[in-house]
Amino acid sequence: MSDTLLIVADSERDANMLYATGMFVPDAFIYFRHRGKSAIVVSDLEIDRARREAHVDEVISMREIIQPLEKRLGHRVKFGDVIAAIFRKRRITSARVPANFSLVHAEHLRQHGIRVWTDDTPIFPQREIKRPGEVRAIERALRTTEAGLAAGISMIRAARIGKDGRLLLDGSVLTSERVRAEIDIAMIRLGAIGAHTIVAGGRQACDPHERGNGPLRAHQAIILDVFPRDERTGYYGDMTRTVVRGKATEALHRQFEAVRDAQRAAMRTIRAGIDGYTVHRAVQKLFEERGFHTGTVPTNPKSKNQNPPVSRVSSTAPATALACRSTKRPAWAASPAAFAPATSSPSSRAFITPASAAFASRMSFWLQRTAAGCCPDFRLRLKSERRPVFFRALWGRVDRHPRNTNAIVKF
Repeated sequence: MSDTLLIVADSERDANMLYATGMFVPDAFIYFRHRGKSAIVVSDLEIDRARREAHVDEVISMREIIQPLEKRLGHRVKFGDVIAAIFRKRRITSARVPANFSLVHAEHLRQHGIRVWTDDTPIFPQREIKRPGEVRAIERALRTTEAGLAAGISMIRAARIGKDGRLLLDGSVLTSERVRAEIDIAMIRLGAIGAHTIVAGGRQACDPHERGNGPLRAHQAIILDVFPRDERTGYYGDMTRTVVRGKATEALHRQFEAVRDAQRAAMRTIRAGIDGYTVHRAVQKLFEERGFHTGTVPTNPKSKNQNPPVSRVSSTAPATALACRSTKRPAWAASPAAFAPATSSPSSRAFITPASAAFASRMSFWLQRTAAGCCPDFRLRLKSERRPVFFRALWGRVDRHPRNTNAIVKF
């Protein structure tokens, strides 16, 4: 197999390209690595900045390649033509590409006699082990996420309960849209952009990734799911909170306790070399023991009406880093990814959506390699590591919640 790596993408949206180059470029450009040396091909619009910012060995002008090609070919030059011209000079005949590489580019390169190939393994496996700078970037993104959540929770806490059960703030109804705007504005002030922030209450909270709309009500679960991207580094934060303004129902308490205990079960299961499916099954097994079964169930088993079934979902989700879902495979895949020693950022989430209760709660965790004694919340000594590894619950500790309070209850 060739030792040449080729990527054609923009670095605003493609995490691998941002990781490889270390700079944001909104339009697609070319990156390749051959015999340990890396290079990018960019337009004149970006070339001066690329020479200052890009973490590569060589910056090539796209214009200097395109101009002679247009004269020789007599038609508009495409990415494949540029890559082929560069590869011919360097005697490169094949290259590995990422799994999301454009089929159009691949076919064009094959027409030029350049073989491209890919597989389902990461092109940058080192992304799984975070460098100190990346850890700091993730922490920064998470602190910003915390600030956004705090702004939203403060609004809900300050609201009063109206006669009809709706929450009121400053003389008007408190809606999902108002809380979402407050969360997003708080994060913008700290240099992060929230996209599709979730503020979903009542029955809307049953549907994972439902953004939420309309009035928020008392005594019902309100899901706040916030996953901004830090504009400076490109790293994501991702946190979820379930809050209630008023009194939480007994059903909600039972579901909270199931999610909390599933968190602990996942923590006990994670160790170096274990695959994600094993962790996921430990979580799922606990849910099933508590009566929260995964799968689809009739909306009303006793009813003769053929209503669509309700989905009960439990998923142990991937990590956040340069991508908000930064993982090789989903946790339920047949051949899931293994946890590497001191790998960072696995995010364990659980969705419980019983038909009889409007509730969904997710607990997220971050596994980080730290210095001994830095954060002794949960200590796990891995056989393959001499140093201890700690689980840092940057999303907050799970404290015992009050059974009855006419205030805000935060899970």
